[in-house]
Amino acid sequence: MVTLLAALALSVLAPAVAPTTNAAAPAARPPAHSAILDKTRFLLHMGFAYYAFHHFVYDRFHHKVVASDGTVSYENEFAKGAPHRTANLVKAAIAILFTAHEVKTAYDIANKSHSATLHALVKPLNVLVAAVSGEYAKLRGCQASADTSTADTTATPTALPTPEGTATASSSGCQYSDKDITSVNNAVNAFTKSASNNGVSITDKSVPVPGA
Repeated sequence: MVTLLAALALSVLAPAVAPTTNAAAPAARPPAHSAILDKTRFLLHMGFAYYAFHHFVYDRFHHKVVASDGTVSYENEFAKGAPHRTANLVKAAIAILFTAHEVKTAYDIANKSHSATLHALVKPLNVLVAAVSGEYAKLRGCQASADTSTADTTATPTALPTPEGTATASSSGCQYSDKDITSVNNAVNAFTKSASNNGVSITDKSVPVPGA
């Protein structure tokens, strides 16, 4: 009887003294880790944007030619009278649109990031987005005047990626000018300097740009 009573007492008391176990709550991603991922994504999209502009726009505007004797000169493939000028302008418009999209994506990442470094780049990046978007608004008219027998006919979106507070320029016909391409290149260089001053190094990252 004593043994039976002891066993019964233990069965009643055991749940009260047994250690409680709770399922561990999933750990939130630390802000520092999130900031590192944001910076990685930022650099990737900016690298794509730089590649598209440098290789498909500026390198055609400032095309390097090496003669048989080693002499180096530069020619503008967008200049009047240049071979396949219209086709080159259409392709430049496509590349500029791609550049604008990638810069806008990077802008959104920086704006929403936990990284103080990226936050410092939001204002100068907004200036770059406006410059690139404005140039596309001018070059998009070149597509309407393209000779379909020589120009690439790849369909492209018509909506411009526009940052907050930036007006979208309207276009009427093909509004190409050397000054505009130079201005965009200056804006790219200015942002590169701002990024470098904040410890961010941006390099071209090769990416296919359909139609360019």
